[in-house]
Amino acid sequence: MRKRPVFTSSLNAEEVELPSALWAPGAYFVRLHTERGVHTAKLIRH
Repeated sequence: MRKRPVFTSSLNAEEVELPSALWAPGAYFVRLHTERGVHTAKLIRH
């Protein structure tokens, strides 16, 4: 399994849209660093 960033950005917003149209199908993990801590979510692209 490769671990490499496919998108990195510094944002100051409550909502974020990820530009995933060009991503290959598979599982991706999103890691968000906020004032409340670090949150990780799993995304599945079909």
